[in-house]
Amino acid sequence: RLYFALNQLWFGWVERRLIPRAAAWMTVSAPIARHLERRYGVGPVRLVPNYPELDDVATDGRSLRDLPAAASIPPDAPLILYLGGLMAGRGIENLVAAIRLVAVDAHLVLLGAGGQAPELVALAARLGLSNRVHIADPVPQREIVAIASTADVGVSPIVPSFRSYRYSLPNKLFQYMAAGIPVVASDFPQVREVIEVNGAGVCVDTTDQRAIARAIDRLVADPELRARMGSAGRAAVAQRYNWDVAAATLREVYE
Repeated sequence: RLYFALNQLWFGWVERRLIPRAAAWMTVSAPIARHLERRYGVGPVRLVPNYPELDDVATDGRSLRDLPAAASIPPDAPLILYLGGLMAGRGIENLVAAIRLVAVDAHLVLLGAGGQAPELVALAARLGLSNRVHIADPVPQREIVAIASTADVGVSPIVPSFRSYRYSLPNKLFQYMAAGIPVVASDFPQVREVIEVNGAGVCVDTTDQRAIARAIDRLVADPELRARMGSAGRAAVAQRYNWDVAAATLREVYE
């Protein structure tokens, strides 16, 4: 706690000193932009989100079931995917616990690495889920979307443990959408605007394990709904949430 407090004081001082001196400002989500404008009296802060590059996606990559960590998953078991770092404060433990409440025999694949991995393995063991929770090593960036496309549902369970998380717009949202799979995501305004407004999935209170489980059950039980949401998400990425769109703003700011 002392380290965190000192860290906040130091970087708060650095930000107050340097941010107002910049010629322009860019960030990755609207809530962060509004926060910077209010706190430092700067602006406008432009949005350059971390959208996927459509031209840099492998189309013939491996499936989730090809990964060594997923070799024991039954061929007919629904696959629930988490992409990204395995770190505390991101709600991953809630997602693991929610698998116990899912009515169907779904399997969770955590595709990533991080310091929370041993804790998540231990949690799965305590809950009797060792055979249904699988941690897979990271894969090359170009293969992520193709591999994700072989899952049934993608989950972004981030919780509002810090302001940066509460204001975030995680990359995994757009990777799931590009992969054409429905998304279960945190019920934050900026996330809801992407996921629910575009019909690409559902937003729930990710601090509530039962809410996560209900959303997963709903999607797994309805193949037509999954297909509809997956197609809507892919179309939204092709039209709006891709790097060509974000790069246009980046170039405009520099020009």
